[in-house]
Amino acid sequence: MLGAQAGGYNLVSTGIAVLGTFTAVPISRTARRALEALLGWKLSLHGVPAQGSVTVRVNPAGASYSRFPVNARVPLPRIAGHRDGDATECPGNVLYGELPAIRAGVRRLAPNPTRATLRLAAPPVAPVLIQVPTVSRRGEVVSERTLAETTTDSTGKWELNATPGSPVGGRMWLRALCPGGTGFGAGISDPLHIQASVALTAPDASTPAQPTASAPAA
Repeated sequence: MLGAQAGGYNLVSTGIAVLGTFTAVPISRTARRALEALLGWKLSLHGVPAQGSVTVRVNPAGASYSRFPVNARVPLPRIAGHRDGDATECPGNVLYGELPAIRAGVRRLAPNPTRATLRLAAPPVAPVLIQVPTVSRRGEVVSERTLAETTTDSTGKWELNATPGSPVGGRMWLRALCPGGTGFGAGISDPLHIQASVALTAPDASTPAQPTASAPAA
């Protein structure tokens, strides 16, 4: 719902009415406390400080009530009197003169807000070990030997390049192991069966690399 409290500024303001005539008398202490509490709640709800000013544009709708021309950019206190923007004596000389103290009272109730920044944090970089199991004659895995190591990128994916190594012949089962760490858990891949005519070694800058494995981290 759009209010009609201040011609030319209704889209960018909230109007609060204090019933009475305050040309020569101040508002009551109860009314002032209520006014300060309401202003503190409203401003803090939107992360706006009680002190300072803001520049607003006079909207053509209702601009006939404004003291300034259509589309003029007008600096106004964040807690302003009706007369600051429009051609009126409202809210009365006494109440208008109380506004600096009211702003200070609102600030005591609602100090300057803390600005928070929301962002999505990148997943942590995780180590990945490429291992080959050692199997006993009974078919039991007795150990895993690490052939190479790499790390994931910030999306959790990894890729390992290998260069030709010593021939080993036969078949080989490989697995990728992420041992886990702060912010991420451990994981292990399904076994990968390859025809092992060469052994995996760490990449060598002097030899062209050959991709051997690429997978998302578990």
